Amino acid sequence: MGSAVTCGLLFGAQGAFAASDEAWDAFRADVQDKCLAQGAQTLESPAIVVDPFGSESYGMALMTGMEKDTTNVRSVLCVYDKQSKAVQLSGPLDLATSVAPGRGTEARLAAGDRGTGAGRAAPFGGQCSEECEATLSLLDPADQRKVTGLPQVIAQTILEKPEPSGVADVDAVRDVALSFSELVAGTPSDELTAPGSTAVTGKQPCSVYYYGFLNEGAKLVGRHTCTVAQLEGGALLVEKTTGERLRAEIRPLSDGFSAFIGRNYLAEQEERAYDAANPTNAGNANFGNMVGMATQRGKRLYLFSSEQRGFEAEDPTFFQALVVGG
Repeated sequence: MGSAVTCGLLFGAQGAFAASDEAWDAFRADVQDKCLAQGAQTLESPAIVVDPFGSESYGMALMTGMEKDTTNVRSVLCVYDKQSKAVQLSGPLDLATSVAPGRGTEARLAAGDRGTGAGRAAPFGGQCSEECEATLSLLDPADQRKVTGLPQVIAQTILEKPEPSGVADVDAVRDVALSFSELVAGTPSDELTAPGSTAVTGKQPCSVYYYGFLNEGAKLVGRHTCTVAQLEGGALLVEKTTGERLRAEIRPLSDGFSAFIGRNYLAEQEERAYDAANPTNAGNANFGNMVGMATQRGKRLYLFSSEQRGFEAEDPTFFQALVVGG
């Protein structure tokens, strides 16, 4: 059946009828309600995106949230039978470990065995080399999951609130974040590279952006001053020196992206370096270890994180960006 006909029918060939706007709205609401009801058994407060029409016979939706009893961000596919109105769910999926297009079975198996343990997918679609694994080994398990799950969080946050903010720099940073998440999933980029020797060092302007915060799709949080320095061995040190402070070391993961490992703090606090044994700062649990991923576009550095220290509840569709450079 052609796509023009499919979009005009609510059900398949057995009992199909032309659907009004009201009928489609009712269909989408039923898919959402039934998928969320089932998904709540697997995910905590999942976000959901419903395919507006589905296929000839099925409605479809994608849910994303924290897997119950873990700190893992996972996605679940929901399929809705248009005849019986029953739903079925996939198992929890980690889209951040999806394999890039064109990678065959042998490559997937090799990636899965590269230091990640038998039967487990390698992070970043198999793009995690020994150097990448060495970087991840510096983090505790919960922070490792934050880093490897971040591209999925970015994509899902933007998918949930796709409308532009109308503020040029806010939307431009969001576009870089989306390109970054696609790069990690295996889509090549001619513009994004891992931060390195071409980064501009010294005192730099920097800005903080929030995406998916409460009911706001995107916003500029503030403009600040940062410094960038080359460390021995090729790593970069980024320090935010105004407002709430940040000290972040950028460590290698792949050709197009890196991890950042650090800590946010107030000027008077002494804890300023990542410490797996002491994740929060004494006297103020709103500050402590902070991890994420970084990329470079032109002379600008982009540091992305899903860190929500101090939030009342975890939000699976939130990330923040620190953009360094004019």
